[in-house]
Amino acid sequence: MRVTIKETDKLAALLFLDQKGYNHAFEFISEHGGLEQFTYDASSKSYHCSEDAYTWWNKVLEEHEILEDRVEDLKTQFDSEIIQFVVGRVPNHGLEDYPDAVHAALDKAFGDRDKPQIPPLVGLSEAAEILGWSKQQINVYLMRGKFPEPIQRLASGPIWTQKRIEDYRDSRK
Repeated sequence: MRVTIKETDKLAALLFLDQKGYNHAFEFISEHGGLEQFTYDASSKSYHCSEDAYTWWNKVLEEHEILEDRVEDLKTQFDSEIIQFVVGRVPNHGLEDYPDAVHAALDKAFGDRDKPQIPPLVGLSEAAEILGWSKQQINVYLMRGKFPEPIQRLASGPIWTQKRIEDYRDSRK
């Protein structure tokens, strides 16, 4: 969202980028009743606002974008329904405080975001148990290219994320 700051006539941008690079700033501000702080100027093709409004929205958008990125990253490791359940239980704290409240709930449920997250891992025996198969059957499917590639091959054997094996199992039902 292209913005001109009234006090300085400086051109700036408000960004809320999704993982595909699309800017959702205008929609986000609109959904939260913030457009009255902006005046569209067709000649400059920008929204005019005060420096205070720009600074506040820039901070809020950045914090919400970080939160959205974290949620999307967690969805690659955990069931999205569980993540939505955790997020959905967080009471509304207002735009400024909501990301911190959600981060705290996610930290409690999935581990501290400032520490590296290692998803649950499984080896051949655990994968066989999850699928109700033998280890030999998994090896046959692996050799035929009909089984998820392991994230790593160790001396003790291949390893996968538990979620990848569970997703594979669920896709075969």
